[in-house]
Amino acid sequence: MSVDRRTGHRGFTLLEMLIAVGAVTLIALGLSRVFTATGETVRVGRRVSNLNEYASMLERQLRSDVASMSREGFLVIKHRVAVDSAGFPLLVQLAPDQPVASARNRRVDELTFFATGRFNTQREAVHPSRIASGTAARIYFGHGVRYPQSLTSTPSAFDVPQLDDGQAAGSLPSPLGVGVNQYASDWCLLRHVTVLNNQLATALDPFPPTIAGLTIQEMPDNDLQVALQPAMSSIFANQARLNPPTHPGDGRLARDGEPNVYPAASSGLVDIATTDLQEIRQTILDAQPYGTSIFNPDADSGIDGGDRFAFQADTNPSDLNGVTSNMKRWMIGGALPGLVWNNTNPLASNADSRMRFEFRPPDLLGVVSGNGDPWPENEPWRRVDQMMLSASNFVPHCTEFIVEWSFGKVYTDNDPRRGQLIWHGLLRRGDINGNGQTNTVIAAPYRQIDPNVERYFQRIERRDGTELLREVDPRLIHFPPEPAGLNPGQALYSCFGYLDPTYTLTGYPNPATIPWAWPKLLRITISLVDPTDPLNEQTFQFVIEVPDAQGERF
Repeated sequence: MSVDRRTGHRGFTLLEMLIAVGAVTLIALGLSRVFTATGETVRVGRRVSNLNEYASMLERQLRSDVASMSREGFLVIKHRVAVDSAGFPLLVQLAPDQPVASARNRRVDELTFFATGRFNTQREAVHPSRIASGTAARIYFGHGVRYPQSLTSTPSAFDVPQLDDGQAAGSLPSPLGVGVNQYASDWCLLRHVTVLNNQLATALDPFPPTIAGLTIQEMPDNDLQVALQPAMSSIFANQARLNPPTHPGDGRLARDGEPNVYPAASSGLVDIATTDLQEIRQTILDAQPYGTSIFNPDADSGIDGGDRFAFQADTNPSDLNGVTSNMKRWMIGGALPGLVWNNTNPLASNADSRMRFEFRPPDLLGVVSGNGDPWPENEPWRRVDQMMLSASNFVPHCTEFIVEWSFGKVYTDNDPRRGQLIWHGLLRRGDINGNGQTNTVIAAPYRQIDPNVERYFQRIERRDGTELLREVDPRLIHFPPEPAGLNPGQALYSCFGYLDPTYTLTGYPNPATIPWAWPKLLRITISLVDPTDPLNEQTFQFVIEVPDAQGERF
């Protein structure tokens, strides 16, 4: 510091000033880094909180749905990785910014079961007096697919969704991992509830006096309409496309001017089926070949005898076209809402078709399709169709969904996994030792890990009061029945139905039939990303108990 001799005032030298400025700059930089780190910590915490909230929501909903699961229906799990249209596994990127070298195979399993309770359609009512509802429903969890946006001025299936999803013309959207569905961060896990509606439940309700644009002939329920809403005639994809043999036509449907198509769940527009659990059960137990013709319970009358839906035992469960496999084919055909109606082979390369969804309605007001004019007032279903495309969106930005099941058995003491539950599904390896090596099998098809350890015995009550322990035949559960030779891109199905066709014991005191063995536990593994940071992926896992069979028929 210098001193002015004329005034006696003390001042700073240039060097001191530079040091002071430098010190202030360093302090400012330090504070800036502190605030930046604090802000980043807050952002990361908020992102983690959002992902935890989504995972918790999924867990709560799944637990609630599974708790209402009914064995008057069936349970199907489809295990597979994302594949291209030829059925080859895809290496899927999270987002465009992720290096291609970091892309990997991703599991996109599907889960379907039936529940009892009170269920209503998500479609907005055409008239307050007519609301489609039911006491049973098919509940589906799985990824949906988006349609590519039209690049022309002519309205397309993207802007104006079709009730049959364009299946009559054979058009299908790109599979997961391809086209608009290329990146996993853009995927969405759906929860789709199909209300099973007995037409008599609404047929006796009084008709409203008048509804704009509708005649009295267009108001009653029929196979393709319930409470003035479009409906599928069956949950089975092949039957929904064929029944009724004669289409009701425009004069008996509320949707005037629509093409005479058969509504399909794959469209994302339909959540009602004019069937019930009894009809579904009878169809599966009859075990006829799953094909592209109308189901006729009398087609196998020579085998059924006096019972049109007679249950048949199976002496060769390995046969892909035998009784056991036919039952599973029908279950698969009724479980997956995205299934193409004429795809009768669940192992085909195009067997990964999915239900449509969109993150937002493509043309909510109709101005795109109407060249600036909104949807006509006498066609209120147009706006409802648009809203239905996002009505089943459950967990957006879901990058992986894995479903596995267990009979409740654990590994024995001579296994490094001792005490851990044995899980079944598609072959999956993991790191159980924390050494970074994912070389230990943590899930595999039933009886494909260690047959002696995995053997599960059912306790059967005999008619003389004694009990019988019977091993569950491994060919009962999966389709294909012997999954050891699965190709890398092929799906594996786990099916749980009504009566066990592999049970062939006869004579007193053996029971005439026994129940199909169901799992005791489900394990859900789900991965999510935050849309603001799609390369930051988090994985969650939880186990859900499957309710016991109580008071249900076997």
